[in-house]
Amino acid sequence: MGKILIIDDEKQMLALLSRILELEGYEVYRTATCKAGLRQLQVNTPEVVLRDVCLPDGNGIELIDRMKNISPSAEIILLTAHGKIEDSVSAIKSSAFDYLVKGDDNNRIFSLIAKEMEKAINERFVAQLISPVNLLLAYKIISTISGLSNGSPPLKLISLMCRLAIISTKLRKSSNVICS
Repeated sequence: MGKILIIDDEKQMLALLSRILELEGYEVYRTATCKAGLRQLQVNTPEVVLRDVCLPDGNGIELIDRMKNISPSAEIILLTAHGKIEDSVSAIKSSAFDYLVKGDDNNRIFSLIAKEMEKAINERFVAQLISPVNLLLAYKIISTISGLSNGSPPLKLISLMCRLAIISTKLRKSSNVICS
């Protein structure tokens, strides 16, 4: 179904959420610290991260950017025992999908996870579709069809868009190599 990372230092909450989500069919990874959570995020690439805001080694809101750098497509849902309006605004501005107060509406957590899981899986699927290999294949198919149909304007436009996407992808890859 999908992978979920839960980061929470409350052992009972961690165990309860893990068990329920495993019964729902999710592959669940769990940890109690920010540091271990960042490692799990790198190793397991979960689609959804469900994390407590206040952890012994860090603040959940402050770590959102680091988490997004490690796994841009991961959807982050923050949980807190003490909801503050300013924290929820900061969380959403920092790319967290949602900010929930523990115990307020437990059913909302599970429907939100299902919604975010679907969104993350769809985004990964689209990313795979526009991979360089698929773009190159689309370009070759369109070029062949275009040649057979005397190069109709719509096919020429699609062919040009594919070529531009391939070039853009190659440029991004070469700049990543230079920077690393």
